Amino acid sequence: MPELVLPTKTRKLEEKLGSPAFAELFDLMKTFSFETEKKIKDEHAHEHEKNDLKLEQKLSGLEGRLIKEIKNIKSELKLDITENKAEIIKWMFIFWTGSVFIIIGGIIGFLSLILK
Repeated sequence: MPELVLPTKTRKLEEKLGSPAFAELFDLMKTFSFETEKKIKDEHAHEHEKNDLKLEQKLSGLEGRLIKEIKNIKSELKLDITENKAEIIKWMFIFWTGSVFIIIGGIIGFLSLILK
């Protein structure tokens, strides 16, 4: 238990009250000081617990909103990817169809030159 430090003026009080009375007063002051300190610490601990609970509740709500937002973004991203895949396949078909016609036309032109 930490020692209560009293100013030097209390030495005069000890001389006037006498050693036993002063010791009893000193013990009473120590007890009061430590009890007050304990009450303050307990109040602060209780406040910290309430604040921690509030913080946990807010974080839980935030976590729920973040999960919903991530799911929405994920579904939007999947939809965009699906649309882009369809668009890419369409353009690939157009490109390859055009290429096939050009190759067939080239073969027909080459054969017509050779067979003349």
